[in-house]
Amino acid sequence: LALGCLAVLAVLGAVAFRIPKTAAWTSRRLGRPTSMRVWRAAPLAFAALLMVAARVVGGPSGANMVMAALLITSVSLPLAIPWLVHRLGGYLATLRRPHGWLAGRRLTFSPVALARPAVAVGALVFILGSVTGIHERLFSTENEGPVRNDFSLSWSDPQLSDVTWLRKQLPAAKIVLVTDGRRGQSRATFRSCADAADFMDVAEQRACGADGQLAPGVPGQFKQRFRFGVAVDPGARLTGKGISATVLIAGGPAVTDAIWRAANSRLPVVDVSRLSSEPLAPPLYANWFAGIGATGVTLLLIALLHTFGNRVLSLVGEDRRLLRIALDSREVRAVQRWTLLAPLIVAIPLGTATALIFVWAGNELDLAVTVTGLVLLEALLVAGLSAAMALTVSRLQRSWMGPVESGSTPHLP
Repeated sequence: LALGCLAVLAVLGAVAFRIPKTAAWTSRRLGRPTSMRVWRAAPLAFAALLMVAARVVGGPSGANMVMAALLITSVSLPLAIPWLVHRLGGYLATLRRPHGWLAGRRLTFSPVALARPAVAVGALVFILGSVTGIHERLFSTENEGPVRNDFSLSWSDPQLSDVTWLRKQLPAAKIVLVTDGRRGQSRATFRSCADAADFMDVAEQRACGADGQLAPGVPGQFKQRFRFGVAVDPGARLTGKGISATVLIAGGPAVTDAIWRAANSRLPVVDVSRLSSEPLAPPLYANWFAGIGATGVTLLLIALLHTFGNRVLSLVGEDRRLLRIALDSREVRAVQRWTLLAPLIVAIPLGTATALIFVWAGNELDLAVTVTGLVLLEALLVAGLSAAMALTVSRLQRSWMGPVESGSTPHLP
């Protein structure tokens, strides 16, 4: 539910406000710049602090805090970006270049309307990065620990050569015989501590002590994993003789089927038990999340196309008004280029930063994975898409600016 609200709120923040027909020309009618209060950036700053606090608090409370911050961020980005664009416009208005100065003045007089494409871009970067981090956590197997294939194999009427024969049939597996120790307790017996360490996939320096015996704590780890005790006895006879025999087998995924084929081909009354848990498939809600995330990103892409389309439609009237103040077509295109790209310079880094903070906080709470490389790559892809759209806008502008410049369209509104 929270993820669905996240996608919906982000889209609403990007496209909810209806653009008046003359919104982009407000600077011609206003006597002073639009007042943009700093409170517009306060919710976004609060959301960032909430993410940091959630990482510190941890536990269920931290998880609730970071999810609340996720929703607050999705709503506050459309508020904060116009304020930052307004501040950037004030800086551009101090430049000596005419097109930079004029673009800055336009951004200070009408920051909300002119920043709308940038709002869609910033929201897309943030949602895409957040969804990627959560997706990697849901579909990752790191939380389940390493995937092992540990088995116990028992059979009746063992022969002296059965264990040797089994090792030949399963060359990729590690096999140890379970023997009866003191007080009738069954245990896996190794001829050396190095063999035991190799069987457990543990470094010999960590598993073995100076006396050649297992280090403290290692027998407990062995029993927890294989459900049998363990001993090191260089003089033990590991042949498997008696009424029945049991071996422990550790190996890769290919060993699973090979055990059944090998055991049933020779050994009588075989009993195979899996000691390690089977790797689990991603939970059902992970598949739902993938669909919700894809829907949210798709809606934001549509919002991005919608805002850029509105921008193209507004350019026709704006260009004619700019030409009336003695600018030539090249200067008009420069003004529009600065007006379109300057808000993107604010929105893309801001969306990237908020996404990185979220996955950083969510990683500590097992809600997301710190996928810094993927988030940066997605930001670059969105930046490339925005640049392609801006280039398309410029091409369209050039197509209708030619007739205006050459005088073939003499009627100006």
